[in-house]
Amino acid sequence: PQLRLISDYVQFHAERTPDSIAMTLEAEQISYHELSCKVDLIAKALLAGGVNPGDRVAMLANSVPGFMMHFLASASIGATWMGLNPKYRFKELRYVVSDAEPCSILVGCSREDRNFVEEMLGLKEEVSTVRQVVADPGNGIQKGAIPFADWLAAGDSISDEMLQVVRQSVDPHAPALLVYTSGTTGQPKGAMLPHDGLVTAARTQYRYWGAEPLVMQNYFPINHLACEGDVSLFVFINGGTIAFMEEFDVEAVIRQIGSKGLTCWAGLPTTFQMCLDHPEWRNADTSTLQVIAFGGAAAPRALGEELVGILPR
Repeated sequence: PQLRLISDYVQFHAERTPDSIAMTLEAEQISYHELSCKVDLIAKALLAGGVNPGDRVAMLANSVPGFMMHFLASASIGATWMGLNPKYRFKELRYVVSDAEPCSILVGCSREDRNFVEEMLGLKEEVSTVRQVVADPGNGIQKGAIPFADWLAAGDSISDEMLQVVRQSVDPHAPALLVYTSGTTGQPKGAMLPHDGLVTAARTQYRYWGAEPLVMQNYFPINHLACEGDVSLFVFINGGTIAFMEEFDVEAVIRQIGSKGLTCWAGLPTTFQMCLDHPEWRNADTSTLQVIAFGGAAAPRALGEELVGILPR
């Protein structure tokens, strides 16, 4: 059904199919019931941290379940969520953070060659709207950053009733997601996408890409609409399973088709070509696939014919 908010589907699926798997990361599995509980906890922490409807909240992370939980929790209280790409250079992070003016930044990943917490604390000094930087365990928590566990525990001060009051006041036409354009004709520009538009897009997409059950992998960066809309919201709103991968890895992508039982396999022409050209492809188990879909660029005719040879739909 067409529900008011993208986040309303958390409770919808949790009530109807609580034990169904909403998302995976390698061996980790998260049911819709578990997702519902975690989204509520994060939403309460956001409210306790002073996030109000209309505020922007940002997350720096790879393509993992935590990003989706943070996104849904933020949207559920009327905030506008935005993803930050760990592959961005600092000046690119500075640009989008300065332009979007988020009030909260969660650091959910780390790299040996960079200190993301230090970088985000630096942006907190530059961008007056940023009130807090929250760091996940193991990501170099340092003075000035709030440990994720402490931030989450502060949400205990928010009652279930208060959370529901805030959620019921959210306008379905309000922006839930902020995505930056590629900036090919100038500086990147923030595109604000509303709840009702995202829901309509996901439900419409199902008419073309629908599979039963709907199981799809997601390795796209969290600042890109392919990650948030074309895969995550599409699968989530329609009650399927998202198989997350932190980054694109051709061998892992090929293995996951069979190991995760993918029914909808989607990507760019380039990623498909890399898979089909890889020696591991001859061992691929494509027996569960029902749909193959590509976007983002034109596919060479030969690639299209090869994909049709694997699966006519």
